[in-house]
Amino acid sequence: MLNLQVLIVEDDISFAIELSMLVEEIGYVVQKVLDDSEEVLSLIQEEQPDIILMDIDIKGSLNGLEVITEIQNLKIPVLFITSHARQDYYEKARDMHAVGFLVKPVEKLTLRSSIELALRSLAGQKVPVGDANDEGFLLKDSFFIKKDSHLEKVPVKKILYIESARNYVILHTEGRKFMLRITMTTLSEKLPDSSFVRIHRSYFVNLSKIDALQLSDNNLKVGNEQLPIGRSYRKAFLEQLKLLK
Repeated sequence: MLNLQVLIVEDDISFAIELSMLVEEIGYVVQKVLDDSEEVLSLIQEEQPDIILMDIDIKGSLNGLEVITEIQNLKIPVLFITSHARQDYYEKARDMHAVGFLVKPVEKLTLRSSIELALRSLAGQKVPVGDANDEGFLLKDSFFIKKDSHLEKVPVKKILYIESARNYVILHTEGRKFMLRITMTTLSEKLPDSSFVRIHRSYFVNLSKIDALQLSDNNLKVGNEQLPIGRSYRKAFLEQLKLLK
């Protein structure tokens, strides 16, 4: 599991400190605090944060709205934060499909819910009414799973295998498990085709994490686990392995 990486772009030092504290209290990581548009563009291109908290009036040749125009192709969720409740700022942000527009000062609960809404919106998922039925969601190359008051980021490449548990699935990583309220069938529609293959009605396996095959016994080894290869899935599984050669 990795912590959510938040880039803060803010030229007011005192508010930047306050915002950093709020982000860390929620349970996320402040990747960096910047106030210059050129530095912001460089960092975004090189490190691609999970979400950006963007002031509009910043230093440099571009304002916050213009910076985001430059990196829209990266599909990084952006929450605009400004001191000015200006209609023209709001309309420009809306036209850019920004996922949030907050006016200073910002409270922790508002920020927390706005970050979650921003990530879910980009993933094409509505915010659930209650945590108990939260199925988590997949955004780009990571799952985001609700944990207490924040979202935990689980990169797809870190998952060893996925196990079915009735109306839930269990994501197995090295040393940790994450349970999602989602069926195996629904999940199969969201997984990257090149990364995972179904080997059994109860298991998907990350092809890059397979340590050994015992085809005579119809099983394989992933980490410390032996997983069965179902007879009806064996042919498709072996064909997928050939494609990787």
